[in-house]
Amino acid sequence: MWVDLRRAYPGAGNVDALPAGLDLDQEIPGGFWEWVRGSDGRWFGVVTLHIPYRDGRTERYIADRQLVPSHALRPR
Repeated sequence: MWVDLRRAYPGAGNVDALPAGLDLDQEIPGGFWEWVRGSDGRWFGVVTLHIPYRDGRTERYIADRQLVPSHALRPR
């Protein structure tokens, strides 16, 4: 799945962000596990994310099996 971090975490990728923080202002590939449904009927993908840092370092923050709203996901 492609994960649009701007849609998954609105407001998190603003220009006042820390230079060494996570870069949440982009779309990244994610490892899809399954769909789950919330009690309100909304769908969420369970996805593992390798989120880059804004300062360009090569390591990534690994967020394992996170709930991501369906509107922020699209097939690769």
